[in-house]
Amino acid sequence: MKSAPRVSIGLPVYNGANLLSAALDSLLAQDFEDFELLLSDNGSTDSTPEICREYAAKDDRVKLLMGLRNVGAARNYNRTFDLAGGEYFKWAAHDDQYAPSFLRRCVEALDADDGVVLAYARATDIDGEGNDLGSVDFDIDAFGPDPVHRFAEVAIKPHPCFQVFGVMRADVLAETCMHGSYTGADRVLLAELALRGRFAEIPERLFLHGEHPDRSVNAYYFEHQRYSWFDPRLGSSIAFPNWRMLGEYTRAVHRVPLDEADKLRAYAAMAPWVNRFKIELVRDVARPIRRKLTRA
Repeated sequence: MKSAPRVSIGLPVYNGANLLSAALDSLLAQDFEDFELLLSDNGSTDSTPEICREYAAKDDRVKLLMGLRNVGAARNYNRTFDLAGGEYFKWAAHDDQYAPSFLRRCVEALDADDGVVLAYARATDIDGEGNDLGSVDFDIDAFGPDPVHRFAEVAIKPHPCFQVFGVMRADVLAETCMHGSYTGADRVLLAELALRGRFAEIPERLFLHGEHPDRSVNAYYFEHQRYSWFDPRLGSSIAFPNWRMLGEYTRAVHRVPLDEADKLRAYAAMAPWVNRFKIELVRDVARPIRRKLTRA
């Protein structure tokens, strides 16, 4: 009987034919080879399914999860983890690429320290043609022993959430909120992981992040469009995105097994976040009221 791979990679994709092959080539060229690649098509209407089948036919590490309809990005992301068998897990996007040593260096960091729950590499932006757009730097200290400090760093400081494409301990990830169907879900997930353990940053720029007009945050500018991307069923819903994030942060603190003093410190640590987003929180409430008055 074949043993489970050490790493499972979940790659959810929807209509990503233009960039998918480059992403798959970079993953399959990793010098750490003990992994499975769970390639989950979300009912694509372009040539994505054909590309998926082509790669599965030539590399038995690729496993296909072919959806018949678009169930939204969040469910597609989570579906890849539900079927993963590896000790470690990472998500990959169809428009990102990786240096050949990315997986090996992240696995080495996790193997070296049981207290590390997520290992990630520094990043460089690339365009749709793979051209270098420059380095991406952010100052997030999630490396120390204090879980509340790690949580506050990830939750409050501005950063692009690239760590979510690092390599995580699968058993720790299974205890989290996973990917939610709301704007900022990746940031909440990272904050919960930071409560559960330390991060490790690989100093080399081994993650090549796709930055282009079709990227979801660029293509889905308006709030209702973004909700439809996460879950098509939410397109017409009244959204309170900032209140939702605040509630999810609170639930993450409640969910993690911290002592009561640390829980209280974590709740209190959200005060700067509330102050920073106080105008947005008010707008969340005012927007549906204004919409109702406009329609009256």
